Amino acid sequence: MRLKTFLIGSLICSSVALAQTGGTLPLVNVGDGFGWITRGETYTFVIQDEQKNVPINLEVYSPGLNLNDYVNGRATTGYYGDEIYGKDLPFASIITLTGPNGKVFERRYENTLAHTWERLISTPLPAGTYTLKVNSEGKGKNAYALRLASGLNLLSDQFTINARGKPDQYMLAAQLNVPDFMLGREIEIINYDGDGNADLELYADAPDGKRYRLTTSDNGKSATDRFQVNQDLLGTWSIYARIPEKPSQYSNAFNLKLTVNNAPFNGIVPPFSTPTGVKLTPTVTVEVVDPQGRPIPNAGYTLTNNKNWCSVPVLPKSYIPVGSSIVEGTGNVQSSTAVCVDQAPAKIRFVAKLNEGKLKVNAVAVLGNNRIPLNGIPFQVSGIPSNAQVTTNPPSGSIPSNPNNPNNSNNPNNPNNPNNPNNPGDPNNPNNPSNPNNPNAPVSPAGSSSITARTPISINLPPGSYTVIPTDIPGSSTFTQTGTVVIEQENTVTLEYRVNTDVLVSTSPDVVDFCGNTQINAIARTLFPYPIKSTLNVTLPQGITASVPTQTSGNLSADSPLTVSFVAKACANGNVTGALDISNLSTTNVVQVRPLSLVISGIKQENSHVRVKKALSFDGRAYNITLSLSVEKAVKNLTLVDALPRSDTFTTRSNLTSKGINAEMSGNTFRLGNVEPGEYTIQYQIFSDLSPEQILTLPDISWE
Repeated sequence: MRLKTFLIGSLICSSVALAQTGGTLPLVNVGDGFGWITRGETYTFVIQDEQKNVPINLEVYSPGLNLNDYVNGRATTGYYGDEIYGKDLPFASIITLTGPNGKVFERRYENTLAHTWERLISTPLPAGTYTLKVNSEGKGKNAYALRLASGLNLLSDQFTINARGKPDQYMLAAQLNVPDFMLGREIEIINYDGDGNADLELYADAPDGKRYRLTTSDNGKSATDRFQVNQDLLGTWSIYARIPEKPSQYSNAFNLKLTVNNAPFNGIVPPFSTPTGVKLTPTVTVEVVDPQGRPIPNAGYTLTNNKNWCSVPVLPKSYIPVGSSIVEGTGNVQSSTAVCVDQAPAKIRFVAKLNEGKLKVNAVAVLGNNRIPLNGIPFQVSGIPSNAQVTTNPPSGSIPSNPNNPNNSNNPNNPNNPNNPNNPGDPNNPNNPSNPNNPNAPVSPAGSSSITARTPISINLPPGSYTVIPTDIPGSSTFTQTGTVVIEQENTVTLEYRVNTDVLVSTSPDVVDFCGNTQINAIARTLFPYPIKSTLNVTLPQGITASVPTQTSGNLSADSPLTVSFVAKACANGNVTGALDISNLSTTNVVQVRPLSLVISGIKQENSHVRVKKALSFDGRAYNITLSLSVEKAVKNLTLVDALPRSDTFTTRSNLTSKGINAEMSGNTFRLGNVEPGEYTIQYQIFSDLSPEQILTLPDISWE
């Protein structure tokens, strides 16, 4: 990495720097002032069940940026790789450890003049996966090294390394285990910003006993080496960095990334050995305990080391702070959650106690399978011991939402606004269950009381069972529920309002001429006052079409119905359906189409009369033709010629049927033979892209 050609170098000296024993390279975090490939460095480690009682002894070497490295140390034994533009520029590194239960600790380091070796945390931790994150603020890079207790490994699929040390020394950069299940897959070893072969050489020692030379990336670029895993490549790989004889830099930060079949694959970050001649730096110990002095499970802290050491606890949600103290050392106790000490070593203690259990009350509107959160809904909790000190979060009566939100009680359009005379949550409203004049008002047990609050809210209460009474809301139905409070737990009661909606669909006219127009109107309504985002959709069957959108979306409420209105062209009978998506409610209306028809008559002699009526309808797929014959007197060799219209594309006749008569067809001619007086029917279908007027041609009749 070349931040500036005069800033970043690679150590060229006869001896190896501290913490370099065994060829382990320093890790590096590049400050956020540069567009480095990663935003901070992330490592993980896993504590198994059998390791949860073993101290993890997470230690760090040189966590702060050493200004001596930048100004004085580049060509000396003590150089470790810290770089910055100028010694007066601000720079800080933050080390954060989080686990399955949240933050364990956070430490902040700023500029220093020495490399220190510190123990970040020594205590055992619960089983699970932990993430160690290092972020730096400023323009520069901070070189450091990490290690854990024996049996624990730091893992990462992508991390930054600082190549510095003796020329021609092979220095371990990473290891990865390739198990049997990866047989046939492809390993990718990707390096970024290696600054070319003149400054860095990379090698991989594979399980097949061979050392492979890897491609060194150029400045600001990536290079990839791929290995197809066969039987000989199963096992442990080691990746080494080597500095050539005459590099152009004091140190060279590069990024290493590991993938298998293009998916991230964790490698082992090699731990550093105990630094020779460097003692473990005194640090500040922080403990978070209950009033009996027992460590609080899942509690953590943040610790900042600048001019002094300042710490605050990170408590599980079931605990509240009681006090804090300086057990060893001197400093200032600022509050029960903030303590600063002057120097290390020192020990800070935070004391917290179990809060009473919590009862969280939410409200939802239920429509079909949908549950929509409702804020600001008044409710009452009864059965609270009279001597109980009840606290809520947020404070009772406040609404954690924008006042412009219609769900907010401060909005004048909200029926729950205290200034709205129709507010069902107003204690003076006779409909409010908390109003003593309401015959349905609940009665609290002797020696108990009740509170009124609004959703969503978390209420701290003594253990027990409580009655949660919702306020009625127009256009919905709801019911009273029981909430159970248990120490160290937060249990939830969700008030359900089942919202009533209806959908109406009308067509005008209901019966239209063939391919005539009909006005379609659909409306979705509710008496529920709170807006609910919904979509009203009108579905048209085949043969009925519209050239405009047939749906609308918006906030459905008592004051705001959803409407869809448009003109449709109806060429076939069908059901027009209006559906409200949020409630799965739908309504159907029928549109009927009058068929097109024409009539011809033939008279050859007195009292000899044949009439043919030809009718056309459409089913959304094909034209249905019906020929109705009315014969008043017996005729011989009756013939009906019904020619298909001319078309440049396609027009075909199929599915011929007849009723009461034997119709033999040849081309466009139906030969019906001798026909006695009566009524007869011939039907067939025409598939065509012609218009109905073109399809409905005039037939010709003849007989002897």
